[in-house]
Amino acid sequence: MLPASAPAASPARDQNLASARILAVDWARALAYVLMIIAHTAPSDGPARLFMISEFVTAPLFALLASGAALLAMAGLLIAPNLLGLFPVHAYDGTPAEQIGGILGAAGFLLLCRSLERSAFGRALPPALARAAAVPGQMTLSLYVLQIAVLHVFQTRNPLERDDSWGMLALLLVLGIGGALAWRAALQRAAIRWPAAARWQRGPLEGAIRLLEDAIAPLPARPTGLRPGASPEISSP
Repeated sequence: MLPASAPAASPARDQNLASARILAVDWARALAYVLMIIAHTAPSDGPARLFMISEFVTAPLFALLASGAALLAMAGLLIAPNLLGLFPVHAYDGTPAEQIGGILGAAGFLLLCRSLERSAFGRALPPALARAAAVPGQMTLSLYVLQIAVLHVFQTRNPLERDDSWGMLALLLVLGIGGALAWRAALQRAAIRWPAAARWQRGPLEGAIRLLEDAIAPLPARPTGLRPGASPEISSP
């Protein structure tokens, strides 16, 4: 008995399969729009308080869609031309494709992180873990200077070796992330005895910039006994 042959794919079916991803994105956009309307105009939380979902989902969904569009545009400008052999695109070459693609990629990753923060997963993260994950991002200037210093020392001592290796990658990641967390923990303990150390918690160079800012334009001291965010009462004469 001969096996039944697979049915021939029709052009209409192929077209539907090809557009399934686009339809899903459009559905998500439409859902985000409806949820935004519900969040802004619904007079109550609805049956079983289901309309409350719109308050939490709308912003992450819009941010996720925007980040996806920006990252796709970046891939179209930076990655696709090299893969397809259309024209070469190199980092720091100053071409319109490189500059626009880099800007779109940065915006995409920023919105992706924002959508992750506002998502159910981001809200479920323990506050201590969420704050720890943000520590390296608060010390980027110091960590970038540390990277340059490490690479300079390596190239000076090993002029015939390349610095682009998996070992160097692991070393810089450990130094950067581990060093940032260790610095923050040490400065938090120091700030208990020396309150002025609090301005250095974000990093050594960030602390120096904060010191300079305080010297040029110091923030007004908050009145004692006033809770954060409250305005001092002005007594009438």
